[in-house]
Amino acid sequence: MNRDFDPNARSFSSLSVKDLLDARDTYHVHLCHLDNVFATAIGRFLIRDTDPDYKRYVSVRERREGKDGSARARTLENSTVRPWSWPCVLVFVTEWETPEKLHKRRGRVVPQFLYLDDGRIIPTCVVKASLYEGPRSEPPSLKYTSHLIGGGYPLLTDVQGAEHVGSVGCVVTDGARLYALSNQHVVGEAGSEVFAVVKGRRSRLGVTAPPPLQIRKRPFSAVYPGLGGANTMVNLDVGLVDVDDAGQWTSKIFGLGRLGPMFNFDSVSASLDWIGCKVVAYGAASGRLNGAIKALFYRYRTVGGADYVSDFLIASRTRKPIVTAPGDSGTLWCVDPSMFPSRQEARRPSRHRPAAVPNDDATDDADDGLLPYRPLAIQWGGQRLSGDDGQFTQFALATSLAVACRELDVDIVTDMRAELPQYWGAVGHYKIAQMAIAMTKGALEGFLEANLERITYDAERLAQDDQNLSDDPMRFVPLADVPDIVWKTTMNPGGKAARPQENWNHYADIDLPGANGKTLDQLCGKKPARLDIAAWMDFYRNAPKPSASTSKAKTVNMGSLPFRVWQVFEEMVAARKAGKKTAFLCAAGILSHYIGDACQPLHGSMHADGLDGASTGVHSAYEEKMIDAFPKEVRTGLDDFAIGKLGPALKKVTTGHEAGVACLELMRRSARRLPPTRICEVYEGLGGGKSKATLQGLWKALGDDTIGCLADGARTLAMLWASAYRQGNAAAFKNAVSEPSLKKTYEGKQFVASLHLANLDPDDYPLPTA
Repeated sequence: MNRDFDPNARSFSSLSVKDLLDARDTYHVHLCHLDNVFATAIGRFLIRDTDPDYKRYVSVRERREGKDGSARARTLENSTVRPWSWPCVLVFVTEWETPEKLHKRRGRVVPQFLYLDDGRIIPTCVVKASLYEGPRSEPPSLKYTSHLIGGGYPLLTDVQGAEHVGSVGCVVTDGARLYALSNQHVVGEAGSEVFAVVKGRRSRLGVTAPPPLQIRKRPFSAVYPGLGGANTMVNLDVGLVDVDDAGQWTSKIFGLGRLGPMFNFDSVSASLDWIGCKVVAYGAASGRLNGAIKALFYRYRTVGGADYVSDFLIASRTRKPIVTAPGDSGTLWCVDPSMFPSRQEARRPSRHRPAAVPNDDATDDADDGLLPYRPLAIQWGGQRLSGDDGQFTQFALATSLAVACRELDVDIVTDMRAELPQYWGAVGHYKIAQMAIAMTKGALEGFLEANLERITYDAERLAQDDQNLSDDPMRFVPLADVPDIVWKTTMNPGGKAARPQENWNHYADIDLPGANGKTLDQLCGKKPARLDIAAWMDFYRNAPKPSASTSKAKTVNMGSLPFRVWQVFEEMVAARKAGKKTAFLCAAGILSHYIGDACQPLHGSMHADGLDGASTGVHSAYEEKMIDAFPKEVRTGLDDFAIGKLGPALKKVTTGHEAGVACLELMRRSARRLPPTRICEVYEGLGGGKSKATLQGLWKALGDDTIGCLADGARTLAMLWASAYRQGNAAAFKNAVSEPSLKKTYEGKQFVASLHLANLDPDDYPLPTA
């Protein structure tokens, strides 16, 4: 080699990832034996904001003649990658030393260039890592969801008597089941119970999946073939939680929004173009985190002759370093949509809104039309340099999500509606509405028959096993399932027609004991029952509060189902009196949904998902999976059901209060016919879960009574329709109403506005006179 050759005058822009890794493999042991060197990585040269070439390219001559600022420490916060930054090996040190001190050290200095046997020359870039000295702080007080669980929410596990906290990354699927993705060190050993605190109560989410659905490390040469890495291990640290209730989960990332397609990072796409990429995350402990990829394949430890590597080093975009808390392990890092300004502007010309803040009234973020957040990596932690009272790096280390999903053989879920079949809407709400239409008479029957496919589906369509029923809130949804598909944030999270306060309208735990031991059911009295909204509010305010220390605490859910039926019935009456057939039909179809909920025992009980408020998964197993397994039996059972078996015909009502009481009485009859405790006990006796044997056992034990409850719901609905239609002197309603008119009506925020019980106006729900 020509000794007069000056590498400073050479362009290194053609160096590849493979070149850098080869140099690092050759020199890593040597570099890490130097004083205060603790890690290496590959990337591009970091230029300090005071360097002469920070704003423009500077030639070798200018750089030699000017002041290069080498006495000032180079950190991840005061330096950045510029377009003229050359590829290099990054060498991380704990202390920055002056040129005078380095001159005295001679052979203990990080070399400016690494020379390989084949003639390749690789530059180095020395970086002083931002360090935190002292004990790691405890996770801050965490905010927990009241409804949906998704990316960014905290996970709790018990390990050797201590509680561990981590973050959900995202929801994934193997094509058959849904799982929550996090770190293996967060979810623990196979079979471990995983919890969250939901509405103030420690609730079980599922159990840790067994291998091969959890991975700690893999050989670098196997994960990234062709990139070298002999005696090197990649720290993947990923594990899955087999969730109990898929309906409890959302594919969105809390504090960010909806996910888009995953970015692929593997041995083919691993290039230096990723350096400087802006990324964002939402950690369960730290909230929103903004960062940038500063290095690839960060080699942080050597033990027993094996080196350990992390795919990404993520640091701050500003002078303030990233400091993540222990509860952030498992956080999903996504590419910031601001990286695509032209596409962002095309999606929404108005000013970018900040991400939503967690609250009890909104279970998910609004879909504001911005680009989706495309996931790239899953954080597994930082690096501890010494003991528990030592130093910690102030940046995040993360695993390629594409590699993790490949090794686990799963795919991320970006749309829960595409993963969860809605059989209950088809054979439940829709079937009840179809039966109720057949029970009406006269002009009302003709009007409803003309609009049957606006409310539900005909018997022939519902009988098809390969149903293709509407669950797209952007299109027209038959009215019987609008409250779930269009209004509920669990199904239409963030949609323009979604209503954050809708979820409470679908249940009321009437068997929940209050402060004086009396239940809501007892509070309402008998013959005649009374719905006193002030008494309900007082009941909830004074009900015993749940304890976060047990998964079997009784949860105080402020459900308001009978008052919702009261409200919708009065809308029907007002529309009938005013001769507004569109509003009448829209309210009538929507009412069928709430009556369908009222006839299901678990919608009226504190045992909704397990005895005494436990979370066992019985709700989804009974109402969704069992119906999924026996849809034809449910349909034929209802078609053949003799309504006379239910007892005397129901008396028609005239007021909203009487309609709400009719709903309450339906809930009472359903609970007597099929006690919620019996459903839970049968489920637990079968061993729980959603296996074929469990679902068959549920149907065998509970199927006939389930059909009886649904039939009672259909006759109650028919009675309420007839009661509302007979009021007023308007001409008979005839002919079909257009789907666009109905869609415009139910997408209006003020049409039977969805409000939490605490936000209802008591003057709208007066007690009847004596």
